[in-house]
Order: sequence, then structure tokens, then C-alpha cells
Amino acid sequence: MQENKGLDLYRSRIVTAEKAISLIDSSSHNVFLAPFCNEPQQLVKELIRQKERFHLLNLYTCIVGSPCLYAESEGNPHFFIRTFLGSSLLKGVFHAGNGDYIPLNLSELPEWVETNKIDFAMIQVTPPNHDGYCNLGISVDIIQSLSKHAGIVIAQVN
Repeated sequence: MQENKGLDLYRSRIVTAEKAISLIDSSSHNVFLAPFCNEPQQLVKELIRQKERFHLLNLYTCIVGSPCLYAESEGNPHFFIRTFLGSSLLKGVFHAGNGDYIPLNLSELPEWVETNKIDFAMIQVTPPNHDGYCNLGISVDIIQSLSKHAGIVIAQVN
């Protein structure tokens, strides 16, 4: 019987959401959330659960389709939202000065990711096949570029 090294490598990298988010140890990190329907909601919930560790952690996102659970407008802001698409869900964030809009065509996002420092990319993927490979799902858009250029990729298996 032949060993399946791809799947074994995948299994060796499985950690809890809590452990994965604990890797983000600094408010100076740039975290890019996969956009649209690919935003990894369990990772976002854990990021919010650990928010007391951060002050104005840079979160890059495309809000459309997101419940935007990380938007804060009162008290000590934990996240600074940098978005490529506006949303009424960010109204309080913008009024408080805890976010900004980056005017960019969506087709230019892969190049933007390649030329800007992204410390962490948070994405979601399919369960691995028998070789240990995952599919990026239905909303690939800039996920491939994030996967190649981010310092650390945290993937939620959906």
C-alpha cells in the first residue's frame, strides 16, 4: 500500500481557529480577509473573540456579502478596516475614523496584493482530496494571489 504524503502533510498542519488566530501577535500586522462569500466566518469570529489583544489591527476586505462582524465604532477600536468596496455596515467605522476606502478596480486587486505587504491571509477552502490538495471554492477572485504572496495563510476548511 502506497503512502499518501499529501494528505499526511495536510493533517500535520491542522490547528484550532484559536491557535491560528493567536499567530497574529501585533497590531502592526496587515490581515487580508478573503472577500465576498469566501470570508471565513469561523476565523473572523475567533479574531473578534481575541480582539482585546489588538489596537487598530489593519483588516483589508471587500465587504459585499459579509456580515461585517468586525466593524466597531465606539470605545477602543481594535480593528482599522481598509476596504476596496464601501458598505453601509461601515458607516460607524468611517465616522469614527477607524477605516478607509481604497479606490481600486477589482481587476487590479491581484497586482495590489503582490505589491503590498500582507502578513496574514484568512481564506476558506474545500476539504482536501486524496492527495491533500484543497480547492479555493466558488469565489477565487484574489484568493490565489493572497495564497502566493501573504506571509502566512490561515485557511478554514469548509
